[in-house]
Amino acid sequence: MQLHCLFIPTKLFVYGYRLEDYDKLFGPVVTDSEVVFKIKVPEPESFRDITSNSAIPDLDMADIELFSQLSGRENLKTSLNMYDEYFLMSCRVAFFNADYYITGMVASEMRKHIVYNVTVKAKSHLILETQCECAAGMGPYGQCKHILVVLIGITDMVQHRRIKMKTSITNRQK
Repeated sequence: MQLHCLFIPTKLFVYGYRLEDYDKLFGPVVTDSEVVFKIKVPEPESFRDITSNSAIPDLDMADIELFSQLSGRENLKTSLNMYDEYFLMSCRVAFFNADYYITGMVASEMRKHIVYNVTVKAKSHLILETQCECAAGMGPYGQCKHILVVLIGITDMVQHRRIKMKTSITNRQK
């Protein structure tokens, strides 16, 4: 009789990969004495799924290109491909104190079972703060392809009144 083992990644396993990626890019993990930045966001219940009727910041591709150039990384082409291939899994928005707060979940390009949480604080044509759980996306001015995927989604909604998000089997139309 053959015994088959099903491997299901646990949170500890996923975080282990994230720490490995961080170590490869930046060296040892942050020590207890260092403060980790986190964007202060409104209460979770104030966030709404982004739809064609949502109030969202007026961002265009020129804003995203400028943001991408400031990072010194060549992530825009990769991020456009990731967006077109439905790596964006969710996108929500809240408006508080004259700022837009956008949260999104973006699948990892390298490890499909990992999903990164992204947070963006913006105004029209101005990206104020960004952060992602990946090593390159640490805030307050994170610069990674996952953040760009969320920003591209916002731009697509502003310009074309649509957003490309991966849908789960239970959410698909029959």
